[in-house]
Amino acid sequence: MRTFGASTKYFEVEMDGFCILMKAGIGLKSNALMTAQSKRLDNLSVPTTMQLSTFQWRLHILLSVFYFLAILYFVSAPVAVYGAPPVDYQGNPCELDAVYTERAPKIDGYIDKDLWSRGALATNFTQREPETGERVSERTGVRILYDDDNLYLLFICGDIEPDQMVANIMRRDQSLYQDDNVEIFLDPLHDHRTIFLFATNPLGARRDAIVTAEGRNFNDDWDGIWEVKTQVSTQGWVAEMKIPLETLRFVSGENMTWGLNFGRALQRDGEYAFWSPIRYTPSYRERYRAEHYGHLNGLRLTGSTKTLQIKPYAISGGDKDYVEENDWNFERDAGLDVKYGVTNQLTLDLTYNTDFAQVEADNEVVNLTRFNLFFPEKRDFFLEGAGLFNLSSAAPVAPPAIWYSSIHGPLVCTIASRFRCMGACACTGRLGIMT
Repeated sequence: MRTFGASTKYFEVEMDGFCILMKAGIGLKSNALMTAQSKRLDNLSVPTTMQLSTFQWRLHILLSVFYFLAILYFVSAPVAVYGAPPVDYQGNPCELDAVYTERAPKIDGYIDKDLWSRGALATNFTQREPETGERVSERTGVRILYDDDNLYLLFICGDIEPDQMVANIMRRDQSLYQDDNVEIFLDPLHDHRTIFLFATNPLGARRDAIVTAEGRNFNDDWDGIWEVKTQVSTQGWVAEMKIPLETLRFVSGENMTWGLNFGRALQRDGEYAFWSPIRYTPSYRERYRAEHYGHLNGLRLTGSTKTLQIKPYAISGGDKDYVEENDWNFERDAGLDVKYGVTNQLTLDLTYNTDFAQVEADNEVVNLTRFNLFFPEKRDFFLEGAGLFNLSSAAPVAPPAIWYSSIHGPLVCTIASRFRCMGACACTGRLGIMT
């Protein structure tokens, strides 16, 4: 933002099309951006001048902050959905009573029987396929415990033919559907709208995602903080998990209920089974419909799990032209990413001079068309709450979105080369009926 003029002060706002407009939720529109496609790229003029005096500009900012705080105050009550839990193949309700533990289990893949025997036990897994509605073919059970900071899970996966086990994937966030695997589906707000998915295979590979809109929005670029260790034996394999509560979004209180489901896959038989039965449909998204999930009852979550993550960086370098015999030319740079949990449901992201060079690179694509390219987002700042800006349906083509942060094309690249986003902020999450 620059101030210029002699007698009257005006403000020229240089807007970066990648960060500030939609992500911050501020309804600024630039006429120059809307008409830029009709201009020659070499004569592109993006900045627009807003004829606002200093007093008017400050008044607009104060009113915007006041309206935002008013909305936060009046709609802070979350909306949960309650009802009878589903039943398994034997007609038993799929619900567990949460068990609090004073001593945290050691996550190493070796079972502490005295400790885990106290945990709530989930059995009676029901096949989704190939024999819909039948009992799982191999012995399967899950134990669950929690304390003030973490949720602990123990998967016990029996296998009478362990040498036929399928396990090849070791890379994080790679699809595990071709391996034997186990999954946990969590609906902490119990609103049947947002699901946290955690999965692993016998090799201990990790996959996590945030799923919204019943599977239509699948954000597997999200990387939560959690641990898993596995052990394979002659009787099958086990997996121990620790999921910090600060990784999830939930409502604090006494006697809380979460939506919960577990899944297991045995690839050699093409078998998929779930603790809370999932009906068979041609679409794999059926497993992400949280109204089919069981209940985890009796959680006492009285404390706040506000989290603070700070990721600073600093780089430096130098060069010298020995032909011209110039002196060394040194360059240095620094930046910061901050993630702060304002509440259990709201997350504030701040970034200053972010080093996007450390983000996983996009695949190289040669674009010989006049259409822009859409790439999967990998930058942490844009991943938080990404599903809020995705109004897509189940269409197999690239879905429409009111905000897309990773787009490449002639116009966009020209704008990006002219201006640099030095910082940005975003506050995302859920606020009762406003979600």
